[in-house]
Amino acid sequence: MPLVSTLRSLFLAGAAYANPRSMTMGKLGRIFAVLIVLANLKVIPFFWHSRFWYALYIHMLSRRRHLPNPTHIFAPIKITSRSPLYECDFNYHKSNSTYFSDLDIARTHLVAHLIKKSLRLRRQRGDKPLYVALGGVMSLFRREIKPYEKYEVWSRVLGWDDKWFWVVSHFVSATGDPKHGGKRKIYASSLSKYVFKVERKTIPPIDVLEESGLLPRRPQAVVTPPGEKVADKPAGLMESADLIVKTEVLHPHLQHMDADSNAGSDVGSGSVPIIVTPEDQLAAEEEELEMVDKITRWDWETVDRLRKQGLRTAHHMLGLDALEGEFEKGNARVGDKVDEYPASILGLSWA
Repeated sequence: MPLVSTLRSLFLAGAAYANPRSMTMGKLGRIFAVLIVLANLKVIPFFWHSRFWYALYIHMLSRRRHLPNPTHIFAPIKITSRSPLYECDFNYHKSNSTYFSDLDIARTHLVAHLIKKSLRLRRQRGDKPLYVALGGVMSLFRREIKPYEKYEVWSRVLGWDDKWFWVVSHFVSATGDPKHGGKRKIYASSLSKYVFKVERKTIPPIDVLEESGLLPRRPQAVVTPPGEKVADKPAGLMESADLIVKTEVLHPHLQHMDADSNAGSDVGSGSVPIIVTPEDQLAAEEEELEMVDKITRWDWETVDRLRKQGLRTAHHMLGLDALEGEFEKGNARVGDKVDEYPASILGLSWA
């Protein structure tokens, strides 16, 4: 492994620096400390910040002229990383909490690449700055990532509604698994939701995407005969709550998803819920991406159809907004019977 070879070379160079006959515990300690830092560069202070600012530098400065087009809106962007020892837990694999720092960098690459044109136009017009706020993240952990194992994080747009901009990310193996026909192993899947803001005002994602040149031309308004109701919203601005019902008509082949997920909720229904394995999920993701690649007519209806398909998955996360109320309900049940414990051996809140 290149990393092992590098560490070995550094160790030999450090050993050559010191006279073996006069090697002291202090010199050994310094060499060991340097090796520990080099083997865990990813987690030293401010290294996350350097990764974040580097992602912005790449897309805002270095590749500012490399602009995406409408066919790229659902295309994934990937980053490659490894998990140093400091990111590993007692089970000798990547700790669940460390996935989110990788997600920050992966999503930054994706969003910065997609909306950099809008940010530049707003700056040229002298508009108030647009910023992107993370509204929530949920993750499903499938397999372990071993120390220093190379993996990739694939992120792409899943969909958007009037407020939220949804991004799906997958932690996958860097190479295919021969035991599974060369397919990549999926370690974890995450769903994130963003909101675009100017000060305290929410900017609909469709406005930012249109300004970034990522959406095809909208269809012309349909002339409505007298006496018929005119739609209040143009195509592509359907609320997530409405989408739950309306997508069943637009995409009947997807109805089995909700039917199967609710099959076990009714007593005596006799339905057996389908268990989706990580392999099935990854296969479905690859099939959807292949479908996007084969699309020859990239118009407003095509983009809106893919957006709605993504929102069928994304809208389930909106149900978690009710969790905030569980805090008050829990306190009402137990009253003041809350045990408090120090967060560390030192008993310091910040340690």
